[in-house]
Amino acid sequence: MVFDKLKAVLHTLRRVCVSRYERILFKAAFALTFYGAYCLSEVVAPARNSPGSACLRVRDITMGRDYMEVFLRRSKTDQEGKGVTSIIRSIPDRRHCGVRLLRRYLAVRPVAPGPLFIHHDGSCLSKYQFRVVFRAVLHQAGLPAGHFGSHSFRIGAATTASLLGFSEEGIKKVGRWRSKAYRSYLRPDGC
Repeated sequence: MVFDKLKAVLHTLRRVCVSRYERILFKAAFALTFYGAYCLSEVVAPARNSPGSACLRVRDITMGRDYMEVFLRRSKTDQEGKGVTSIIRSIPDRRHCGVRLLRRYLAVRPVAPGPLFIHHDGSCLSKYQFRVVFRAVLHQAGLPAGHFGSHSFRIGAATTASLLGFSEEGIKKVGRWRSKAYRSYLRPDGC
């Protein structure tokens, strides 16, 4: 999912999520997953009532003026579980800026420790819910849902970086790849 498709997805959330809080939650979750080139398991809980050990926590986020630091305690590219910090910078497009959308979410999120992405009732945003809302949004946006999956955010980040002219090292840095495995994520159609 390249940047233009991310914009369509974020815009279409208003037709899928009736609650203002849920729209803000999903915009932040989708944007963070895209801009960080994260795997879904690095961002959200495996189940609504079970945060698991890998999902992002509130304490894993440090907001700067025009950037955010995200600490991943464990990821696909960090099998030893040492943790890695990635930095996501603001972009000029304010409506689709991951930093701005996360800041907006944090402003309305109930004050509680634990998983970063929670519903208003305090339950975790789960992988299942992320996927179901993503599919509904794709359908509403007129995008072929069969061509996209939760890994499309990571694919889209790598493809967008390539289309923007990032070097091989730059693309590897975006997705925390250490090898040339990033090449399998570059898709001309951005799916």
